[in-house]
Amino acid sequence: MSFFRLPKMGEDVEMTEEPKDEGKFVLSAVVEAHKGDIRAMVTSPDGLIISGSRDEPIKLWGKRAGEFDVRTQFMQDRSANIIAIALYEANDKWYLFAGRRDGVIYVYSKGSTAPAFQWSRHSASISCLHADNKSGVLLSGSWDNSAVVWPLHNEDPASLSLQLVGHSLSVWTVSTIPDKTDFYLTGSADKLIKLWHKEVNVRTYTGHTDVVRVLVPLSSTRFLSAANDSTIRLWNIDSEAAIAKFHSVSDHYIYTMSMKGNHIVTSGEGGLIEVWKLQDGVKEKTLKNAQQIAIPSPSVWSVAFMSDDEFAAAASDGHLYVYTTNKAKAAKPDILAAYDAAIANQQRTIVEQAQQESKTKIVRIKVSLDDGPPTHVLEYEKGTDPTITAEKFIQDYDLPASYLDEIVDYMCNCIPEAKAARDKKMLKNILPMQKVKVGDREYDYAFQILVAEDGRKLVVAFNVGDDPDYVAQKFVEQHNLPIGYLAKVGSMIRSQTQKGTQQNFADPFTGGGRHVPMDESAGFQAGYDDPFTGGGRYVPGQSGSSGGEGFDDPYTSGGRYKPGSAAHAELVPNASQPADKKKPRSEYVPLREFFMFGVEQLSQKAIAKLRELNEKQEAFQLNPEQMEGLERLMMGPTDLSVSLELLTSALDIGMQWSLEDVVPILDLFRIALLHKELNEYYCNVKTRGLETLDKLTTLLISEPPDPLRILICRVATNACAHQWGKEMLTAKMSEIVPLTANQFKSPKAAIQLASASALANWSLLLLQKSDVVQELGPREDIIRAIVALAKQRNIGSIVGRMKDAVVEESAKNVARDIVEMTHAV
Repeated sequence: MSFFRLPKMGEDVEMTEEPKDEGKFVLSAVVEAHKGDIRAMVTSPDGLIISGSRDEPIKLWGKRAGEFDVRTQFMQDRSANIIAIALYEANDKWYLFAGRRDGVIYVYSKGSTAPAFQWSRHSASISCLHADNKSGVLLSGSWDNSAVVWPLHNEDPASLSLQLVGHSLSVWTVSTIPDKTDFYLTGSADKLIKLWHKEVNVRTYTGHTDVVRVLVPLSSTRFLSAANDSTIRLWNIDSEAAIAKFHSVSDHYIYTMSMKGNHIVTSGEGGLIEVWKLQDGVKEKTLKNAQQIAIPSPSVWSVAFMSDDEFAAAASDGHLYVYTTNKAKAAKPDILAAYDAAIANQQRTIVEQAQQESKTKIVRIKVSLDDGPPTHVLEYEKGTDPTITAEKFIQDYDLPASYLDEIVDYMCNCIPEAKAARDKKMLKNILPMQKVKVGDREYDYAFQILVAEDGRKLVVAFNVGDDPDYVAQKFVEQHNLPIGYLAKVGSMIRSQTQKGTQQNFADPFTGGGRHVPMDESAGFQAGYDDPFTGGGRYVPGQSGSSGGEGFDDPYTSGGRYKPGSAAHAELVPNASQPADKKKPRSEYVPLREFFMFGVEQLSQKAIAKLRELNEKQEAFQLNPEQMEGLERLMMGPTDLSVSLELLTSALDIGMQWSLEDVVPILDLFRIALLHKELNEYYCNVKTRGLETLDKLTTLLISEPPDPLRILICRVATNACAHQWGKEMLTAKMSEIVPLTANQFKSPKAAIQLASASALANWSLLLLQKSDVVQELGPREDIIRAIVALAKQRNIGSIVGRMKDAVVEESAKNVARDIVEMTHAV
């Protein structure tokens, strides 16, 4: 690969030799550049501007006779959505990069407005690009939570690129470090900044409270960061804590920052550009806010210096705004007048909106979803129930119902009136009453519940010793309430009865301690007391008796004989298990081991198809050694006789094949996860596990052909073969599980079997972790997906027909267990 120089980029540039004014920046030019918002912009030392919009060509602008006009247009697909641009110039060569929403980087060079190359390493949208002319590298960040280092001095940068994996959310900014070869910085929506040496994360910087949007290195030991928390922070590269913090005057998101000399320019939301001066402090550098420039656009996506006295801003209104400190370059009076009128009109609109909001008591909040820009508007009327507002917002924008609680919490944190309304509602809805009669029975507690959806006032009764979750479940089922009430009612019962459950209980006739159901603090140490004698009662399956094996005769209290107990002491008959409607048991429920898809025999047809498809590849063709390694892998999960490096390189290349050709590679990947070494390599969440999971998720989202659907589900199933795959599958369950459950809706039995196997493995994973998992969010998302699937497929009717069709009692018991579990969730 060779690089080319921009053809005389500076020849037609108008250069002015008038003396500079070191004072304030003033408007120099306004360029009507694009129809939509300008998401990306770079400048060159020659005074050229290159801008990119969502669905238009990339445009190169030059100045002629005091006016900017288009010199060149680099054509794009209508669906390209250019997100980021970078320009590389070194040794009389140039290279223009365009990062697109589909994750592809287009590469332009001399002689054509069409891309010369296409680089694809990311699995999601490109979010940022940075080209370093001195070190000769391009850095790219993506929504796939990773960054990639592309060595531009190499003839084939794509083949030697390094992927930096470690962030948990999208990477929004990347940067090299002066005079530190192979060291890189990344900033992410996870609020973290990471320092990398090659592909190894060597340090993590914490402090920002929102998405990190831009990084600017000052030297080999200092750098600046800016974020959506409206702060700029100064860092020592050797320390994980910020040296200093500076607050933006606008108090809005900061999207962009550019530095030239001792001037730093920042902007983002709020229609304001801020100019800072970098000064020497007592011990460290410090920033002084020197100027605020109003701009007639709500958002500025990018700012970049063109020279020491001039910078450009790319705005959401489709205009490029150029500012200068050189009076000779100032805009003409008619342009200044139109600019000032536009700002005045914008300010008038803001004031009118504020007045309207004060009259109607409406608070408007801009909301950003999935690390994107704040394009959604949430309107809250002061004093009203924030839950109703959140539900309307979800319906208006067709969002998942799982966002509800998060939106309500956000409103209550930001709007005092919303928090007051929620607190008032909670006090009104929960009216505790002790020793009350409900129906024809007396209870220790009764609580009145106001159903927000239909205004019903219901009473839930509770006795000390009852299981709050079981009472809540019965209450929700009896009154046909939404599943969201289950956790709320259970939590309410616990919070309101916490003190009552700790009191002493006296018998009103004898004065002694009375029996309290499920009270484990008295009597028999196992927690099971006879209510009449006070002694320990017999409990089926209860261990700890004189028999030694834990099986007591209910009449003699001695150890009873259990067939096969010496060899299979862990197999207790279902009839002897403690009854629990939430956890029914049978011969097949719950699973005793994970499902796997193995290899019965080596298929010559599969080998022939793999060779045929490999011959078709141009950019990603496997060499003979890699092909031989994959053929050995087809033999199944035996000990690896091929080097790990050879197999991983072959699989990595093969996974970049097109959707039409990748089927045999994905089948091999399924087999690879059965091997301990390969499972650790691809599934370890500390290295490549999250990347693997994101790849599977992306494939399912892309609505692949049926063979790929089967194999993706089989890959997820086989990941459970080893501990690293199990940890990977539990990392982002709320994303991957609903997609896997959707595959079960296919009428094809092979897809249903693969999907069901993966879901069964997830259920066993959750069962194994049920005693240690504290975070309910992902589990609730999975339950919602399973419940939705069960309702849509009418699981109760299907199981009923199965039970009637079989003869064996054991099979009927399985059907009954499924029905019990269906009602339990």
